[in-house]
Amino acid sequence: MKTQSEAFRSKQVWHVVRRAGKLAWWTLSLQLPRRLRQRRAQGTQPSGGHSNAVSSDLGQPVAANTVRPRGPTNWTDPAHIARRKLFEAMQARAHFAQGRLLDLGCGEKPYAGLFTHVRQYIGLDISATGFVDVIGDGQALPFREGSFDTVVCNEVLEHVPETWTVMAEIFRVLKPGGNLIATAPQTWGLHMVPNDYYRFTEYGLRYLAVQSGFESVEVKPTCGLWATIAQRIADTVIYTYAPHAPRSLVRLLCLLLAPVQIVGAALDAVVGKRGDTLDNVLVGTRRAISSCPRQRTLDGNGQRRAQ
Repeated sequence: MKTQSEAFRSKQVWHVVRRAGKLAWWTLSLQLPRRLRQRRAQGTQPSGGHSNAVSSDLGQPVAANTVRPRGPTNWTDPAHIARRKLFEAMQARAHFAQGRLLDLGCGEKPYAGLFTHVRQYIGLDISATGFVDVIGDGQALPFREGSFDTVVCNEVLEHVPETWTVMAEIFRVLKPGGNLIATAPQTWGLHMVPNDYYRFTEYGLRYLAVQSGFESVEVKPTCGLWATIAQRIADTVIYTYAPHAPRSLVRLLCLLLAPVQIVGAALDAVVGKRGDTLDNVLVGTRRAISSCPRQRTLDGNGQRRAQ
């Protein structure tokens, strides 16, 4: 049997191990710097590019939410590569945004901080959250024709059964010469089921945009094969095989999977964006024509208008 002194020492050792584990977790995941950044961001007022209130075309004033610039997560996030690459892709294309901007399917507005230079930022989603300015359906947008200079549509198209309808609505609410910045997944697991319908290759996304009346269309992958493999390993382990595991086990798995994501991203940086990708990002300009070509085709065949 253990003496009291041995038991006391064992308890001390266990206490030290626990403290060291917590410290290692916080250090690797960079939680403290991230929280400090969040506190600074929460104390920052919206920049001059955003008004204190916005109005929808329905004539109802909608309170604008504080802009929260949000950078990439840390390597212990099981979806870190996907989120980081999407953020970098949006950051690299933020200069295409101008004037009045509609964030279609805005969610928590994770990229609002990249568009502080626009005149007005309006977030629309199908359900209310603390960040939504206008509640509406992307298949029937509650705005007049030519209301916006820019539309951002991030990871939304795969969740809409009538994708052509959404593209026709985006075309309608954009001014001629206005820009669409959109992202869509090519390689990703099922999510937000049962409302998960499509995946888009570079060629499918370009075809969708061109047929919907957009020109100067550019479609680029967010990453290459190695980053895709590493990301799918990490998110599959956590989200598929450990969705209900104890928090301590999930933390341990995230720590073990962090090097997998780091190695995958490093290999991707060496060999380039070759092979499969997680997501594709599109930039296109609305053509100066009266209506969406795809919409005219549907009308000409006597079918329901895509609105």
